[in-house]
Amino acid sequence: MMIEFLLLVMILMHIIDDFVLQSACLYKLKQKEYWESAGEKYKNDYVAGLLIHSISWSIMIMLPILLFLDLSEGALFMYGWVILMAILHACIDHEKANAKTINLWQDQLIHFVQIMVTYIVFISIFG
Repeated sequence: MMIEFLLLVMILMHIIDDFVLQSACLYKLKQKEYWESAGEKYKNDYVAGLLIHSISWSIMIMLPILLFLDLSEGALFMYGWVILMAILHACIDHEKANAKTINLWQDQLIHFVQIMVTYIVFISIFG
């Protein structure tokens, strides 16, 4: 019962971070177009916006795992996983916001796959 609750809390944390905590300001900061008018010096600053949001999202979806699973032997694995998920999230959001190769539905589907894989991996190893 607690294990299924873990997945629901992970999904809730995704919704909170991807929609509630990601303000209009941060949403703009992730977009390359927003920085183009600021000049050459700032042309790659959108990457910082992508990384800030992606790191926040990765930590948020891992919080339930920290609360429900005993990771006393897996802290290093968890930190590596957070970094991997952050990089993947940034790439996915870049495809939606800048490359415009995926839409919001596809973006969210991929993020849910990230959550499911994270859930399965951590339950398999630590649950």
